[in-house]
This record gives sequence, C-alpha cells and structure tokens, in this order.
Amino acid sequence: MKRKFSTFCKDASAIAVFNPLPLVPASRSASVSPLLPNASASLVPLFPAPSDGDHHVTSPAPPTSLQTRNNWVYETALLNHRHLTTTLSWYTTPTGRRQLLVGLHVIGGDDPLSLFKYNVCINPSVPEQNRGQELTQYESSQIAVFWDFSRVKYDTGLEPVDGFFLLVLVDSQAAFLLGDVPEQCSTVFQALGFTLVSQAECALSCKNGRLHGIEARLTGKGPFKDVLIQCRGMETEDLEKCTVLYVHIGKELVLKVRKLHWNFRGMQTKVLADGLEVEIAWDVQAWLFREEKSDAKGKKNPPEFATFAFMTQHGSSIFHC
Repeated sequence: MKRKFSTFCKDASAIAVFNPLPLVPASRSASVSPLLPNASASLVPLFPAPSDGDHHVTSPAPPTSLQTRNNWVYETALLNHRHLTTTLSWYTTPTGRRQLLVGLHVIGGDDPLSLFKYNVCINPSVPEQNRGQELTQYESSQIAVFWDFSRVKYDTGLEPVDGFFLLVLVDSQAAFLLGDVPEQCSTVFQALGFTLVSQAECALSCKNGRLHGIEARLTGKGPFKDVLIQCRGMETEDLEKCTVLYVHIGKELVLKVRKLHWNFRGMQTKVLADGLEVEIAWDVQAWLFREEKSDAKGKKNPPEFATFAFMTQHGSSIFHC
C-alpha cells in the first residue's frame, strides 16, 4: 500500500466455540502479516435438552436470525501501568456487507479501577467509510485509530487477507497494528509489543436487538469446559426487577446474579466440583442499556460490548459480545 500515511493522519442467543490461544508476542516490525492465526473453532450445538430448576441449563428460544461473528482479543502494555485491550469483531450484516467493530478498553492510569471504553465501526464495503480516522482522549493520553480498507481482499473467511491496514496509536506509539501498515510507520512511530489473548467464532441470533445468551467452550492447557451464559427476563418491560444472570460451567450453576439492572458489573470466585477454582468477571451494561446514541455531528455511535472473563490456573479466557 503506497499511500502516504499523512493522508489518513433485544432477545438473542449466541452459540460459540471459544478457543483461548497462547500468548504469542506480535512482531514489532512495522509490517505485520494480515493473515490471522487459524484457530480450530467450529460451530457446534452445545445446548442440552430443556430441564426444570435453576440448577439445570435451559435451552433458549429458537433463533429468528443468525449472524456469524469472529472475535479477536489483543492486549498491549502501555505506560503508567495501563493496559489496552483491542477487540476486533468481524461479521457480515443481514444485507451481506462486511463490517468490523473495533473495541478499545484501557484499564489503569491515575485511578487503578478506572475503565475507558471506545468503539469504532468500520464498513469496508462502503466507499465513504472504508478509509478514515477517529481521535479521542483518555486522561492525558491521545488515542487515534487509522484504517484503510479501500483495496481489501477476502478469501473464504470473514477476516480480510490483503489490501488493508488498521493502526491504533496511543500518545504517538503504535499500540496495535494489523495488515499492510505503511512503511512510514517504522520510522515515525515506536511499536509497542501486543499479544493475542483469545479468539472466538460465534453464531448470534437476534430478535429485538438484545442479547440474552452466550454458549462457549473454554479450552486451553486444562480440560475442556462448556460454558452457558443466560440473561433471563430481557423480554419483560421491567428490567429492573426481572433480569437474572446465570452462568453454568458444565452442568454446574456457578453464578446467579439477581436484579441485574443494579448488578450489571462484578466479579466472583467459584470452586467447581472437580476442584478447579474459577474467577468470573462480568460486565453486561451494554446488554441492559443498549441505546442508539449519536455524537454532536449526528453520527451514530457503534454498539458496545458485554464482557465476560474466566480466570483459572490454566490461564484467562475473555469473551466480548
């Protein structure tokens, strides 16, 4: 790619096979291969037959529409004990257009408990939107996202294989870069090391634009673990009283959160029947309060992610949806 870099300066269920990948440091070179690692994820029917009682998994309603989505999660160590998590969600809209939702999360800074979120929606199929940049600020740091998908090429998957680049700068340092990054970046910007944390292939089914479930299979150095996450009561008008979050690992109910409207974010530690200790963190604010908002220029902001993290002695598994 020879362009000058300066020119760019509410019911649903999801079925997924989730494969946490080893932490492989990305190249510090300015030219990063656009080919993503090919994880062995494949869609499988994990929901068991319906049964009664809170201690058993219940199957969600049959889906009304399906959308395949591939999620890739990367992590970058920033200065001042901060970490940047970059989530790439590749998918195809019901009209057949390929889209990319980029989610940026910064943890740490002046307040160790602070959390910064920023999302960018890229439409490679739309000429007016396949090149651009977005700028924002977190505390004293300047964050910039640059992209060019004007010559993008696809194979059979959702991710492009050539003719594109995506670059995230934090205080003029390349915190994340992917694709055919311009050669000028190697001399202008210092590249920070980032790692691929996890990858998940999902099939999302939506009725009213609200998610209420995720099914995943956690893998890694330890044994396989089937995970079912359900948010019941989303179909009611009184979300404040009726919503309950259930998390099953295998056939064990390991987490039940009532009044989710007030407890949409939290963390708990559970010990499974086989003795495995699991720390579960959740943030479903986006599921409960998802609204179409616009900025001062009338541009619609992209949707936010709900986040789940499962941490064991074998490693961490992160899922954004």
